[in-house]
Amino acid sequence: MGKPGSGNVKGVLFDLGDVVLKPVSEEDQNWINRHLAEMSRRPLNEVYDMLGPMIDRLIIGKTDLQGFNETVAKRLGIDPENVGWLTYCKMVEIPDEKIASVANRLSENGVKVAYFSNIDLADLAQLVPRIGIRFDSGVASYELGEMKLDSRKGVELALSRLGLAQDQVVLVDDSKSNVEKARALGIDAIHYEGYAQLVKELSVRGIDLRREPQGKRSKRT
Repeated sequence: MGKPGSGNVKGVLFDLGDVVLKPVSEEDQNWINRHLAEMSRRPLNEVYDMLGPMIDRLIIGKTDLQGFNETVAKRLGIDPENVGWLTYCKMVEIPDEKIASVANRLSENGVKVAYFSNIDLADLAQLVPRIGIRFDSGVASYELGEMKLDSRKGVELALSRLGLAQDQVVLVDDSKSNVEKARALGIDAIHYEGYAQLVKELSVRGIDLRREPQGKRSKRT
């Protein structure tokens, strides 16, 4: 694993939820459960218990959006068009412009950037164009058949797509558990706590976002 301060970082893997995207309130997180409970006239806790495992199956690619909608609709006795998964995703997924600026400044300084996320195909397809980051590549759980850090599979795919060695990459993730898993797999990881902290952690690793991007010069007056 590359050590902080080694100056060897050539690529950064960004988690999407609560890093590239702004944190979501508990009330907004529960919108999909409340919506389906209202549509089906079922108790909220019943919908919650039913929906969680089904969302996990969607996220790891065991079903697609159509299959997800049809299964949820059948169990709740509603129309598949009223499930509202992508409506929910678009509502809660608000890009953080500060983090987008960090990612794009990394690119300008010759550092490759990629998303590394637990997310389904349909959501990813509508989300990435809205983020405002020039990703070089990415890895999503739906294509792995498992959550991104359940094994070394996701890490190996991310490194392959970036064309980098594991000591040249750092993961930025808001989950302490994911940070610990990444480090156990030999990947340096930053436990994301906010914009200023991220800039500081990247600086420790030899990436100074205050300097001029490679190939550019400051204007002189």
